[in-house]
Amino acid sequence: MRWSGLRRAAVAFIALGLLASIGGEMPAGAAAKDRTIDVIQVDGLIDPPNAALIRDAIKAANRDDAQLLVIKFNSGGAVDIDRGPIMRAVYGSRVPIVAWVGPAGAKARGFAALIAT
Repeated sequence: MRWSGLRRAAVAFIALGLLASIGGEMPAGAAAKDRTIDVIQVDGLIDPPNAALIRDAIKAANRDDAQLLVIKFNSGGAVDIDRGPIMRAVYGSRVPIVAWVGPAGAKARGFAALIAT
């Protein structure tokens, strides 16, 4: 693994730790709400089914008030999709979205790289 990959992984884990600690203390008598970290995996080209998976995962994470959405990429780009709805979903998400390009040897090219940045 290259150093830049190690740095990205370290930053992602630190971010996860910070997000977990941000939850903070709840006021006395307040019920604790279970918040999840949602994870989806996109392997191969981002085609219409994978595009729907990404959009639906973002929508579900926001609907369910997830703590974080992690998108694991190993993708060479996109084919036969409208990129606009996905990018609007990414930029409009109230839930933080983290992209992980992995495991070792995985790639995020083209549209996958754009989502990951």
